[in-house]
Amino acid sequence: MKREDLIRLAELVSRASGIELGGAQLGSLGGALRRVDAALEPADLLECADPIRRAALVDRLVDEVSVNETYFMRHADELLSIDWPALAANALAARRPLRIWSAACSSGEEPYTLAIMAAEALGGARAPVDVLGTDISPTALARAERGVYGARSMRLVSADQRQRWFEPADRNDLRVGDQLRALVRFQRHNLVPDASLPAGETPFDLVICRNVLIYFHRDTVTSTLRGLRAAVASHGELVLGAADRLGTQDVRPALAAPAAP
Repeated sequence: MKREDLIRLAELVSRASGIELGGAQLGSLGGALRRVDAALEPADLLECADPIRRAALVDRLVDEVSVNETYFMRHADELLSIDWPALAANALAARRPLRIWSAACSSGEEPYTLAIMAAEALGGARAPVDVLGTDISPTALARAERGVYGARSMRLVSADQRQRWFEPADRNDLRVGDQLRALVRFQRHNLVPDASLPAGETPFDLVICRNVLIYFHRDTVTSTLRGLRAAVASHGELVLGAADRLGTQDVRPALAAPAAP
């Protein structure tokens, strides 16, 4: 594959998803393209005249390059200081469930983690909690909907939580139980053009977006962060990952700044 074609292809991926690929990552991009179609060259996609086929190929390529490694209770120290009772009280005053958005949720471990933490802090599975997990990757979302996880994903889940929220699946895997599943839903969403709110949604009490912005160009980070803040309800909170905060000068914990007019 020609390097100049891979550079153009990386620019196309960046425009579609915000993900920046360069240098040594160009080789991985070529490998991702081969997984989409072993016979496909970068120029074939770049010069594709059929807009429907081109869009489908770009979607599949973005799916391949998306970073999907995650697990339950990941970086829990970033979540332990969330004031669940205060967030729930604000939601109750507005006569609605506590609404949580896990943006770029990958294969679903984070939304389910947030549902567990919120429910345990607020009185159990009947707590009025509504968690939305979104991601750009259809493959990751399919895994999230399936809700079956192996030992690597479950390694930080306590024995009590496993017994309460999960049930046995094939081999040594565990499946999300009905009570936990009822608290979480999933939707495809692209943060780059649509950061502010997923389709059909209203502002959330808590928005979580961790270790995603580090893959974006600085200008994309600025616009995405503005949209995420606009998606936070009054008295709500935006939580970013530690690496994301280093690149945006955001601090945690902090009440989300009001949206710009």
